[in-house]
Amino acid sequence: MTFVPVRFQRTPGVYGRNNKPHVTFDEVARQLDEGKAKGTQRIVEDDRGGANFIYGYEKNLPPINPNDRGHYHPECAEFWLILRGQIRYPIEGVGVIIAEEGDVVYVPKFTFHAPRWYGPVASCRLAMNGYPNIAHLFEAPGAPGTH
Repeated sequence: MTFVPVRFQRTPGVYGRNNKPHVTFDEVARQLDEGKAKGTQRIVEDDRGGANFIYGYEKNLPPINPNDRGHYHPECAEFWLILRGQIRYPIEGVGVIIAEEGDVVYVPKFTFHAPRWYGPVASCRLAMNGYPNIAHLFEAPGAPGTH
């Protein structure tokens, strides 16, 4: 084995696109509860990654549609860390999962899923993806598997 010394002309990265070195969950949740931000707040965005706080209440959603398969992503998997409350996940090939605070949920690419806030209190998931603007593909109405 041969080691070759290497020297880089390194410059620290830049916090662009509204990225910050630190943000607290409580700060983001307070902004969302007070209506100063929408139910989804992007907290990390760069060319190879994205993370969003998705926060809200089930009481503000329409009733559950058991035939709603949700969407899938063709370019990457998606995973979430549950930060508060519960999130309901119908996942293609798995069934319905009710995830709770501290749980991690993972869905591979090309797999339908339909996450939503669940239960009587505020719910929040931190969604993490390999791309900041991943495609959300839905089935056309009347397609096989829909009603």
